[in-house]
Amino acid sequence: MKKYLAIISALFMLAACDKSSDQPEPEFKTVGLIDEIKISDIEAVSSAITEVAFVARFHGFNNQGSTFDADGKDTRVMLKVPFDAKGTTLVLPKNPPQELLGDIALDFPKGFEISNPEAKTIAFVEIACNISAQNRFSDFLYMISDSENVCYEQTYIYCDRSATVTGTGEDWWGNRTVYNLNLQRGWNVVVEKKEQQNRTVTNLMPSGMKWKQGRWIGGR
Repeated sequence: MKKYLAIISALFMLAACDKSSDQPEPEFKTVGLIDEIKISDIEAVSSAITEVAFVARFHGFNNQGSTFDADGKDTRVMLKVPFDAKGTTLVLPKNPPQELLGDIALDFPKGFEISNPEAKTIAFVEIACNISAQNRFSDFLYMISDSENVCYEQTYIYCDRSATVTGTGEDWWGNRTVYNLNLQRGWNVVVEKKEQQNRTVTNLMPSGMKWKQGRWIGGR
């Protein structure tokens, strides 16, 4: 079911990226480690936001095991803060819950070269809006830059040691994908480029990235 929902969301995101624009060619900068996320100037707010939460592994492709700690707490909600339209800051956990760490090979599609297969990672991270007491949410915030047939989307991956993911293969949906990703110990900014049926995953961020509000079809 989670894989089904993830595919639906991916199709939604691809549709949102496939639009014409007269935007000039972007400039790029290399991004890497971060310790906080600053959210402001959100475009296309479709529903009221009262709080945002930094969550992981609500949607994914591989079962990494239980995400509950010894006290029975669901550790997927790593932090939650009130939302301020003028500016909201998420200070990322330096030591995220151990229950969320999984084998790096399971957080990436098969067929790519991983320099340090012993690394542990946290992928499938989202910024959820108005998460309920039952840990359910439909809306989320994401950073994106889209132009004619090309879409860049920012995401985040935690790694417990340095590692690279490189090579050419297929993503979760069978699209041709190139990885040229450098991960360091801590929270890493990752940029996914989608162009028709091709995908590239790197640490190169284009100019013009903007915050938008999206929705998971069918909830989490």
